[in-house]
Amino acid sequence: MKAWWRRHGTDHPLLTALARRVLTQPVSAASCERNWAVWDAIHTARRNRLGSQKLSDLVYVAHNWNVEHDDVVEVECASVEDGGTWSV
Repeated sequence: MKAWWRRHGTDHPLLTALARRVLTQPVSAASCERNWAVWDAIHTARRNRLGSQKLSDLVYVAHNWNVEHDDVVEVECASVEDGGTWSV
């Protein structure tokens, strides 16, 4: 199957894009559960005043860190809580 896509995938860009979107859909709720676990770890009672965009950004960063490093990360948000900026 992989060999077919390598040979013919460039001839059918629309089909290739559609297949990638369909085949990358999670087959279980495990990925959602992992996302919610990261969300809960960041949005604690102490950090409940984080704006929705900053919270989403922190979850995005934590998720990508986990993907790249394949481990659990704890995000320090002290500068975000104080209204400061943060960078990765």
